[in-house]
Amino acid sequence: IIEDEPIVARNIANLLKTEGFEIAGVATNCNKAKEMISSNQPDLVICNLYLRFSERGSNLIKTIRKIGNIPFLFLSSFSHDIRLNKILQTKSEMYLSAPFSNEQLISAVKKLLGNIANNQRSSSSALLSI
Repeated sequence: IIEDEPIVARNIANLLKTEGFEIAGVATNCNKAKEMISSNQPDLVICNLYLRFSERGSNLIKTIRKIGNIPFLFLSSFSHDIRLNKILQTKSEMYLSAPFSNEQLISAVKKLLGNIANNQRSSSSALLSI
């Protein structure tokens, strides 16, 4: 989870944990996020699109693509941003506009992970890392 608002990050992490997902870590800026993603290789990255005092989440995706084809779920309060079309070029990116419900967040996570989340949660105790 890449989020510069600690309360928001904690709420997202807690929600995902209750849904059976493992949280690989929380980063408050892009530099920490790059280190965390390189070392943990998560199955999904949830990223605030506009991080304060840091490069934009949209720039982070280029760096992460060099590490692996990790899906991104971008979060932001800006729903009408022309940059979204550039960001959402593949099926491995999705965008949620705040405010969003817990159900919308979980649904987006599951959609990005495809059937992997459902198969692993129902057939074994393995957790997906976010």
